[in-house]
Amino acid sequence: MLLVLVTLAGCSAKHPLMPTPNLYVSARENPFASVRPELQTSTIDVLYATDRRRVPTKNGSLKYDFNRSTSLAFGSCVVDLAKGLSWEELVAHSTTKSRPRRILMRVASTTELGRFPPTPAAVIIDDAGVRVDPKVQPQIDAATEALRQELRRSMAVSPRKEVLIYIHGYNNTFEDAVFRAAELAHFLGREMVPIAYSWPAGAKGLLQGYTRDRESGEFTIFHLKAFLRSIASCPEIERINLIAHS
Repeated sequence: MLLVLVTLAGCSAKHPLMPTPNLYVSARENPFASVRPELQTSTIDVLYATDRRRVPTKNGSLKYDFNRSTSLAFGSCVVDLAKGLSWEELVAHSTTKSRPRRILMRVASTTELGRFPPTPAAVIIDDAGVRVDPKVQPQIDAATEALRQELRRSMAVSPRKEVLIYIHGYNNTFEDAVFRAAELAHFLGREMVPIAYSWPAGAKGLLQGYTRDRESGEFTIFHLKAFLRSIASCPEIERINLIAHS
């Protein structure tokens, strides 16, 4: 029980910027010196994919909870790593071990750009075998192309034609995923396109929540495979880097 409580305590509603990596603290040269001018901001645009349920909010903002959705959505989430700080100030905080103040990240905006059809997709069984219903296939193709277009937009300003896909673990929220993807991209020199894949984790309850999250991890497998295939089908991408956290 103590171990469970310690694990849960690490998932705070506030999201401080991760500590500066030791490699950057002892670096003699500025690790951010080669960041392109258009990327020298306190914000990072994270491409996301999720099969969490979309829920309405009082202010009309976009939010995803821990419940499951039969369709996979994707979009853009702009993360502000350090509100009010200039690029020079953010770099200074990102290269020192003892920061003068605590830096909290926030989600500046979340925009859903597309959604794949619900799964399992309708199929037709005939003499040719089993195939996706011709009425559904154009929807899949359209969503895939919309995802490729968003990737091309991000690739246009990325120094390396690579993507960094972060997949979170148990008891994480949607916001946890995009925050982690953003700060990883930042401390890796903003050289790759950051992507957060967020599955329906974070169910309430100690034991029941863990059980539900485990089942949600199995639930998301089909969507994750389909998403990776869509990413891999984009000819502009030269390498896919996966980071998964348990």
